[in-house]
Amino acid sequence: GKQPIREPNRRFGHRSYTLLHDETRQQPGVLVLLALDDMPAERGGQIVFMQHGEMLGRFTPMRNTLLLVVRKRGVRYFVQYVNHRAGERALRVISA
Repeated sequence: GKQPIREPNRRFGHRSYTLLHDETRQQPGVLVLLALDDMPAERGGQIVFMQHGEMLGRFTPMRNTLLLVVRKRGVRYFVQYVNHRAGERALRVISA
């Protein structure tokens, strides 16, 4: 079957985000992420999945939510900018 993808555990606070670069390669497989905190959409921090410049889906993290994604070749993801509305709150994401 598909191999689990190991990603680093991350914390996203105000002004945090990730970028996609053309050179960035994210391996196909099963992506398992656990959101430990709520991050309502108006605060940013959504996890966005893209393939060839087209958005496939968007996930708004909610506390204690497990996200399982079978990521095919060419599918990449990033975390949108966490804006000032997040205040001191942070989004913590654990990869399993």
